[in-house]
Amino acid sequence: MILLGLTVNAVLAATSFGALMVYPLAFATVAVVNLGLTAAQEYWSASLEQQVANGFNLALMDKAGQLSLADFENPAVYDKLQLATREPPVGRTCSSGNS
Repeated sequence: MILLGLTVNAVLAATSFGALMVYPLAFATVAVVNLGLTAAQEYWSASLEQQVANGFNLALMDKAGQLSLADFENPAVYDKLQLATREPPVGRTCSSGNS
């Protein structure tokens, strides 16, 4: 908002063309920085989401590796394992206290 006010004041004063170009360049700089920060935020968000998903999958594989063959033959355990592998791990709430 301050930058917009300065631009309006500079246009009204209209001292020289060079002085007027400072403010559009400042707007452009702010826009480019904003785009860069937005891209970086999206990258880091996707990267963190992937790391969480990988960590979840590793923990699930570790837990599945500890199960016996009898556990896999138990329909309730097998259904829970299938449900855990189908659901996306990111963004869901962990309401179960079982581990």
